[in-house]
Amino acid sequence: MVAAVAVTTIAPAAAAAVAATTIVAAAAVVVTIEGTGTLPLPTSGAADEPPRIFFDFPGVTLKAPAVTASTDPRIRRIRSAVNSVRPLVTRVVLDLVALQ
Repeated sequence: MVAAVAVTTIAPAAAAAVAATTIVAAAAVVVTIEGTGTLPLPTSGAADEPPRIFFDFPGVTLKAPAVTASTDPRIRRIRSAVNSVRPLVTRVVLDLVALQ
């Protein structure tokens, strides 16, 4: 699986993560994470029990739904949560069917 993450903003101010969506494009999956302002470049990682890819956004508040359905059969769902309060870190997790 090829995963591309696009970080998109819809206003020029401080950021809050508001939505995460998937688009299936042949062999690739495009995940778009939208914010109310400029989102910082996230740190990322992967784990295999259960299989998932995560993105941590420092200094970003959360306004996105806790769980978003995926339109791609390789992604079970997208989860969003505050991972740390001090320092503030919002985590977006792609729960995968399997790591590839």
